[in-house]
Amino acid sequence: VVKALKVKGPLEVGKDLTGTYQFDANNGNGTDKSTFAWGEKGKTDAAKGEVIAQSGVVPAHTIVAADAGKVLEVGVQAKNGANAVGNTVKV
Repeated sequence: VVKALKVKGPLEVGKDLTGTYQFDANNGNGTDKSTFAWGEKGKTDAAKGEVIAQSGVVPAHTIVAADAGKVLEVGVQAKNGANAVGNTVKV
């Protein structure tokens, strides 16, 4: 399970947005292999995203000029070391 997903950072072109979350293995395989995706709100697919390298830390997204005027989101899909897929959370 992924929970408590948060994003922080200045909303300016050239600046980074970062994310954090909590991973709970629910007594299963405790290795966090969750996936993430940054993008425009409603268009992210965390299931097709990249694997998170450090549990609880979503790699930064640098805001580019094409992001201006859009609502951005990050999605994280829970997945453990045994490839059991859990919930997806977006913010």
